[in-house]
Amino acid sequence: MKGILLPALSWGIVLFAAACSPTEPGVVQRDCQDVMDQFIMAYNEMDIENYSDCFTDDFVFNVHFDEWYGPSPSYPDSVWYLDTELMYAQALFEAADSVSLELDVTSIEPFPGDSSRMRISCEFDVKAMLFDLTGYRAMGDAVFTAVEVSDGVWSVSEWTDYSQVKERCTWSRLKWVFYEGTP
Repeated sequence: MKGILLPALSWGIVLFAAACSPTEPGVVQRDCQDVMDQFIMAYNEMDIENYSDCFTDDFVFNVHFDEWYGPSPSYPDSVWYLDTELMYAQALFEAADSVSLELDVTSIEPFPGDSSRMRISCEFDVKAMLFDLTGYRAMGDAVFTAVEVSDGVWSVSEWTDYSQVKERCTWSRLKWVFYEGTP
């Protein structure tokens, strides 16, 4: 009798726990903090697939204002879009020996009158190191806009770079320079 009772009790606990789960099996839930956690992990692991999953198809990156009309004719004027972001990130991930991103979410707030968009304010410190121990560093603030792409699933639709320029490198330039092949 004990041999039957223990497995039956175990299955009962498993079924009860599944019934109390906040989502149904196979339903993806991803809040704004989850998106930022995935963003950080993908950046640090230099994983372009997980990185690209953080963004909407109509994503816009707002270049740091000190970089507008940047150092070369190939540098974007003031914004770039998802394809360019992924090209720059892929180049960074392939060329750097290591990437270290520390990103602290300081606030997550809904846009006034629009609960389908959230403003995510962050402080960051990002470093990209090369094999010869040289590297690039950018730090400062960034603001992300997340949108609810389906029920309970959020993705980043916009990112604005507010780097401190004291390091002579913005996050915008750090990504671009690896794409241009000039590190």
